[in-house]
Amino acid sequence: MKKAGLLLVSLALLTGCTSKVYSSNMELGKDQLKDGHYQEASEAFSKAFKDNRTNEAKELMKASKYMEEGTKAFNEGDFKVSVSFFKKVLDMKAEQQEDKDLKKKAKEWMEKGVLADRQSTELKAKLSDGLTALNQKKFDEASKQFQEVAEKSADPSLKEEANALIKQAADQKQAYSKTASIKPSEEKNDSVEQAGSKEKNDSVKEQDGSKEEEEQKEPAAEVPKEKEESAPKPNEPKPSAGKKNDDKHGQTAKSLTHSEAEKLVKSFLHMENSSNIKAQYDHDADNGDYIIHVFEVVIDNPKTKEGHTATWGWYGVNPKTKKVYEAI
Repeated sequence: MKKAGLLLVSLALLTGCTSKVYSSNMELGKDQLKDGHYQEASEAFSKAFKDNRTNEAKELMKASKYMEEGTKAFNEGDFKVSVSFFKKVLDMKAEQQEDKDLKKKAKEWMEKGVLADRQSTELKAKLSDGLTALNQKKFDEASKQFQEVAEKSADPSLKEEANALIKQAADQKQAYSKTASIKPSEEKNDSVEQAGSKEKNDSVKEQDGSKEEEEQKEPAAEVPKEKEESAPKPNEPKPSAGKKNDDKHGQTAKSLTHSEAEKLVKSFLHMENSSNIKAQYDHDADNGDYIIHVFEVVIDNPKTKEGHTATWGWYGVNPKTKKVYEAI
């Protein structure tokens, strides 16, 4: 009898302790739910359910877990997944007041998720439009599109990409403006030299004209027969010693095509075998050099092949000497 009595007392004490642990965890979980701490609430209800497998603990454990996963997906920008978790909460039976409160919050979160998903689709389209404008060198328009995405996006990864593209657009705009005015001092010196050369040639022509008039007035001297045959005829143009060199120089100046200039830049950078790095003719500098834009094609989505370009630099090529140099 004594042994049986001790056993009953032990069971009573054990049951009392178990009920206290269960109640404590249930109370903690409900408090965490009110504060929106769904992970902590889920852990508390899980401990309570292990201690006492009641339907209340089970339902609250599941609902708080769904809310935890839903809010986590939303904050990571995966809005469709977040909506699916909140919908699971709404589909559950609301037997307790805590269940009803959770359903109300789940509905609010689901509406936010649907709106954010729609907005994310629109902002991705704006990001794509901005990239198109950037490739067309419409830097201000591209920057405006990227700025709007960065300000409105609830997706952290999309916001980060937009901010990176804002900087890229600003860098490319600055680089492009520099290449447009490359080596202005050389152009000015060339103009001065050409003007001086023209004045000198005009002066020589005037002197030659005066000399010819004087020679026409003097009696013509007899020319030996042998020399007469080799002498130029009156209407025959006098051969120019510099003509051959000028023709050769002109061919050299026009011998380098844009495509050949692009290949020279790729060879200069040792990237002949790089398929994702491109060298593309952009424009002529003020001094006549070819300006080549070197950029990398970055694939953001391997499935759709969507991506963007990242500028490596701008390089100049002298079409006469074929010299390659960094323009910026």
